[in-house]
Amino acid sequence: MFDFLFLASYLIGILFTSLFILNGLRQIAINFNLFSIKKDRDVHITPTPKILGAGFFILIVLGTFFYSNLFVEYIQYNTMIVSLLILTLIGIRDDLKIIRSVEKLFFQIIAISIMLYFNPNLLADDLYGFLGIYAIPIEISFPFTLFIGIAMINSYNLIDGIDGNAAIIGIISFICFGILFWITENQPFFGLSLLLTGILIVYLPINLSKHKKGFMGDTGAMLIGFLLFIFTLVFINDESMYLSVVLPSRSVNILAPLSIFSVPIIDTVSIYVYRISIGKSPFAPDNFHIHHMAIRFFSNSHLVSSLFLGLIGLIIVVTMSYIVLIATAFMSILTYFIIISLAVLVSFRYRQKLRNRLGNRKGNVEIIT
Repeated sequence: MFDFLFLASYLIGILFTSLFILNGLRQIAINFNLFSIKKDRDVHITPTPKILGAGFFILIVLGTFFYSNLFVEYIQYNTMIVSLLILTLIGIRDDLKIIRSVEKLFFQIIAISIMLYFNPNLLADDLYGFLGIYAIPIEISFPFTLFIGIAMINSYNLIDGIDGNAAIIGIISFICFGILFWITENQPFFGLSLLLTGILIVYLPINLSKHKKGFMGDTGAMLIGFLLFIFTLVFINDESMYLSVVLPSRSVNILAPLSIFSVPIIDTVSIYVYRISIGKSPFAPDNFHIHHMAIRFFSNSHLVSSLFLGLIGLIIVVTMSYIVLIATAFMSILTYFIIISLAVLVSFRYRQKLRNRLGNRKGNVEIIT
């Protein structure tokens, strides 16, 4: 599967098939008036198709079924597809008709639980000394892993607030995971990384288009967040001899997915703490995410702001990759948390700056208009 000719043909096939399916879904949405109810915090005024994420599911199935037998060493392929289908169906419903958060959360729990129940090897039941934690009993590891999945799905969904942001961060994330799976010779997940990178490369110009725009919606964001969750579990449970030789301790394996997922982590942690600090529910919707800060203070261009945030994430990955190779496990972990803490503090400063600029519009300025 690592043959260059195969990979080139596979990527070309992904790009053309994605172009056909995503544009086709966009046209279907327009023809049948499949538009979602407008939310107060939406930054777009013109009705735009938001069901392109459903195409992600179709493309994942089409792009993996012919090497699905290779997944058996890591997961039960059919359980992954069933979980993705559940998230796709609830995502489509949310994209066309706003549903309660508790309902969406319920189906996220169902999808993740199916994956973990039938793939117990994925459980985060040993952190190998990360933060002083080693083996974790099953009665704790299952809900702990479930919580990680919910957090990753919804954290990724939160960054999908301006054009290009979710796609660019997704492309960078899957390229990074692809490199890791190449190094560890994990063929099926390397192929899936390539597949998802290709899908998002095709989706990006559609998302950025002024005249033929389309969104991945909650469907696409949940699917990508869920797959990044699965990638994380597969990698941290990998027993590659190469990693054991190169890395100072297996505990630093966890820093790889944490670094790749750094932008959603920074956004989620900072926005929740910020909302609580101003007396709001941490789940109250607003336009104070880091991508909104980038739009307000860095560039009015969605593309430029998204590239800026993607660059920040990439810098964190490169920095941590270097630190892990030259420092002890303790120093590597400490460095990561220092970087994340500094980023959170910087985001706080800009949120307060924006809040002062806007005054007390709409109470505690939940929505920027």
